Amino acid sequence: MEINEHLPPKEPQPFKVTIGTATRPSPEHPERNEDSIINVGEKNVAGVADGVGGHGQGNIASKFLKKHIETLVQTNNFTSPEAFFAIIKQALGDYRTDMTNFGRADSTLTVGWVFEKEGNRLLALAAAGDSRAYALHGDGSFEQISKDQNVVNDVFDQYPEIAKFVNDAMDNGETVRDVLSDQNKAALHTLWEATNPIDRQNILDKISKFLSTRNIHILLTEPLLDHFWLTRNVIAHGTRGDYRHGNLTETVQFEVVPLAGGIVGLEFGSDGGSDTLSLPHLTSIGKSIDLTQTGFAQPLAREIVDTAYGIFLDPKQKNPPNAQVYRTKPDDVTAVVMELPQ
Repeated sequence: MEINEHLPPKEPQPFKVTIGTATRPSPEHPERNEDSIINVGEKNVAGVADGVGGHGQGNIASKFLKKHIETLVQTNNFTSPEAFFAIIKQALGDYRTDMTNFGRADSTLTVGWVFEKEGNRLLALAAAGDSRAYALHGDGSFEQISKDQNVVNDVFDQYPEIAKFVNDAMDNGETVRDVLSDQNKAALHTLWEATNPIDRQNILDKISKFLSTRNIHILLTEPLLDHFWLTRNVIAHGTRGDYRHGNLTETVQFEVVPLAGGIVGLEFGSDGGSDTLSLPHLTSIGKSIDLTQTGFAQPLAREIVDTAYGIFLDPKQKNPPNAQVYRTKPDDVTAVVMELPQ
């Protein structure tokens, strides 16, 4: 008889990720960081909460949100995206109760749980505002998988013809904020000038009417791009609800994202990074890290944060080709990298 004949079969190895984190406060307020890292690595959950600037006490909001999410994730078992989303919704409810006495203070959010089902890797993602989630491919390229909830995207959702107008001037791989960079202004202005004057006025009228419903009143007498430029960083929703109307109804996006073959990691980041580093710029950072070796999560997170922070201090520094830098105003910057097992 073989000695191992009656031993039970080996249990499959659990699917575990490696998480790397990095954060730096804005050089304008080094004593206060309004970003909070969400990290429950033992359950494959990670993300970022970013206190909303301009509303005060954003650092308190993001810390409360982090506390409630981490506590409930750590103390509850979940085996389905529906169960995970239910935990996040409960955390959001507890957070909103805590924030009742803090005026309009709020936080954006991107948090995800990675799991396997029937041999496929999936991401259960909850997002609100403009904190982002990216997929990291094995070749070092990044792909945005969350959708920014900002006034520009609200306009695009409402008026597809305006979205088409802007998208016609976008290069492959660029997002809405990428196309609104200084380097692309000339192309958009050229397209604008070539547009029929009646159509131009129709677009402006629609934007003006829409923005007025969001309590943004601008006299639209300049080219289209300039008005997007003014509002592109104005988020439409936070985790407490609709920003412009003060409506506290549910505004968090929940979705399950398939992680196709070739995706080696995920990056969750605050807008201090995504407003400063375009997709080509992020990809140049991804290509500088050896993604074939385990343990790349921490150096990649640190490199993303340090690169964005360096631009805050020296916005004239040289950037890779086609890497637009479209925010030089300093901000807190945070990167959370989730490295998938190879």
